[in-house]
Amino acid sequence: MPPLCVIGLGIAQGSREIALGASLLYVTNLIGISLACIMIYVLGGYARSSELARTLSWGVTLALIAMLAMPLGISFWQLTNYSRVGDSVEELLVSQSLVDRPDIQIENIEIDWRKKPPVALISVRATQTISPKEVALVEQNLLNELKIPFKIIFDVSPTNLVESE
Repeated sequence: MPPLCVIGLGIAQGSREIALGASLLYVTNLIGISLACIMIYVLGGYARSSELARTLSWGVTLALIAMLAMPLGISFWQLTNYSRVGDSVEELLVSQSLVDRPDIQIENIEIDWRKKPPVALISVRATQTISPKEVALVEQNLLNELKIPFKIIFDVSPTNLVESE
């Protein structure tokens, strides 16, 4: 969906985060297109060096790129940090079996970073229910390992193991 449509939808839904993210994407696209046009103009030989030095659009584009570098850098840092921590959560849950039960099979892990503390929805299959004490144990183990508090919610799909006689 085009960024301007997403900006409108974000405003209509009252979601500042969506509207600002789409606005950042729109401005980034606009500046990128402007810079590409300037580069084609220069590489095509339509501008002499004296004209290029005096071009206002070149200076404005570079100034806007410099202004965009900070929010894009912050977004990139947050995204890579969230990805790294999400991978660590998954690795701890799968490899170290923080829920020390052989009947639990993890299907999916989704982390909502917008909540404080972040909420991890863990979809699992299990033959028995998971108790609140076990959930608290997982939360404590993640806090000890990652030094980040998480609110853990297990979405348990019951399984029934059937073997031949």
